[in-house]
Amino acid sequence: QLETTAKKGENCRRRHRRIIFYRGAFAREVTSHPPPPADHPRASVSHPLLSASHCRPPGIIHCSPPVIGRLQWVIHRPPPIIRCLIVYEPDKKPIWVGTRITGVTSWPGPGALPNWTFYNGSVLLALDPNRTYLFDESIKLPQDAFHITKVPADYGRHIQSQEVGENGDFYKYVFSGSGSIEAYVPDDYDVYLDGQKLEVDRIVKTVSAVINASLSKKPGDLGYFIALKADSNTPSEDAGGKKTSSSMLLAFKRTDTELKGKWVSSPWQRAVGANKGFVAVTGDGFFNHVNGKAYIVGRLPNVKSLRLKGAYGMFENPITLGDGHVRINGAVVLRVPPGDKPYQMQPFDVDISAYAGQYVLFEFGSDGSGGPSYAGWTAPEIVAEP
Repeated sequence: QLETTAKKGENCRRRHRRIIFYRGAFAREVTSHPPPPADHPRASVSHPLLSASHCRPPGIIHCSPPVIGRLQWVIHRPPPIIRCLIVYEPDKKPIWVGTRITGVTSWPGPGALPNWTFYNGSVLLALDPNRTYLFDESIKLPQDAFHITKVPADYGRHIQSQEVGENGDFYKYVFSGSGSIEAYVPDDYDVYLDGQKLEVDRIVKTVSAVINASLSKKPGDLGYFIALKADSNTPSEDAGGKKTSSSMLLAFKRTDTELKGKWVSSPWQRAVGANKGFVAVTGDGFFNHVNGKAYIVGRLPNVKSLRLKGAYGMFENPITLGDGHVRINGAVVLRVPPGDKPYQMQPFDVDISAYAGQYVLFEFGSDGSGGPSYAGWTAPEIVAEP
């Protein structure tokens, strides 16, 4: 592994540079804008490395290591901004390592991001210009999988803004923006926007919708649930008709797995990459870290009566509080407040018969801002009565 300076683990920063030495080689971390053309008058200007520690104009970095190589000038230009390590070894050409890109909202390649589902053809979409990305050229974008192909210019992503299920069982997006959003939809998927099913053009396998959502301003809201009016599944709106909270887009694979009985006996799952400790089975229920969520994909029985029964509550001495919630296809069907100290399990019994016979994405979890705070579900179940 590379070691910083002559001493292990010691960083050596020289203004805009970090110098790393290893076995006779060294590397410099460079923050720059796109390099100039080879025929640029400054493209090959060199400067002794050890005398390059004095300040240079922002965006211009230059030097060449004595004897073993040369570092080209880099000229300040508009984004994208490129950051990388340039590794020099005796008698070898310099190697660019770990090139990272920032200042972009889209990326035509080369390279892509793991589990990124915003793309049109080979162009990545919905990138955050304030974040730095390391694009992997080995990643191929699957054109036959569900993915977002168009977003509004002011599309805003939130914390936990994209969640993907195992084997692509479901996709969940929470966002803001005004304009058109479009997606490619495989034959066996359904799509919902803010709890409402969207019509998919099954011939061309696409869906489109117009969104008009703002960043959520609710204290402690991380943007992963929709603020609702009391006793309603209609997202809140301001006087001008614009949603005062974020929107939620869901897509999930239709499967005939019947969902009834204890939740712990169902094929529940976390999103890919989610912390496994945030939701875990304990007895006939679940431990649920505040801000943790789990999902079940399947079909509810086509019966006369369907109810959710069980109990939810906070554990002792939480740092933050979280409501227990259940969403079916994005619509909140159950919200259990944590109550007051001393916290106790709060029983619930809710009618969900309106969803009988439907394919669903069933979500349960604890809303809140996270922190070392713990809650739990006791014997939650879906009770079906003919």
